[in-house]
Amino acid sequence: MDSQPVQIPEKPKVNYWMISTIILSILLVSSSAYYVLSSKKSGNFLSQINENILPNTPKTTPAVSNEQTTVTTPITDQTQSWKTYKFTSYPLEFKYPDTLILKERPDPYESNFVVGLFDGNIKIMTIRPEQQGIGFENPDVEITTVPLMVDGKQVIIESKAIQKTKLYNKVEKTTTYIVLIQYPDQRSYSIMIPSFFNDNSENKQMSETFDRIISTIKFTN
Repeated sequence: MDSQPVQIPEKPKVNYWMISTIILSILLVSSSAYYVLSSKKSGNFLSQINENILPNTPKTTPAVSNEQTTVTTPITDQTQSWKTYKFTSYPLEFKYPDTLILKERPDPYESNFVVGLFDGNIKIMTIRPEQQGIGFENPDVEITTVPLMVDGKQVIIESKAIQKTKLYNKVEKTTTYIVLIQYPDQRSYSIMIPSFFNDNSENKQMSETFDRIISTIKFTN
């Protein structure tokens, strides 16, 4: 019996190119999925850090407002701590700082008394509660009248705007301020408040104190 060769079946050829393509595709898909997941986790982690470190940081840009914020500064009345002087024979009172010395004395021109306020030896002002009349006839005196102002506002007493008259003596180099105030019951006399300075004694603080004291005048019942 003749021996016949045994035929061994041929193994199928492996398609390495297809396998490589499949493996590369799997790697690309896996890498993409990992990147997406990593990005989400990183974003959440950074978001948590921002919320913990900067809890008050706004997430959106606030709208710009055209409205202005007004800050109100409380105004302190300088006269609140001042002393109060009341006339006994006249329905009149006023306030003055305790740094000034108040003196009562008879009026050399009228049959009553006047009140003087002094800063040391310098007289700031005199309050005459009963002034019968006033007149100026000195040609050496320049006269000007201006509104009596305190804190940028004109002083109003009993609904009347108060004026201050300045008399400057060109020869003697002296300045006298005079304020006249009428009583609300229309008396035959008025209140006269003069203040006398020479060029060496007058200063801005004294003038402001003079004006502020007058602004505290009140009529009583």
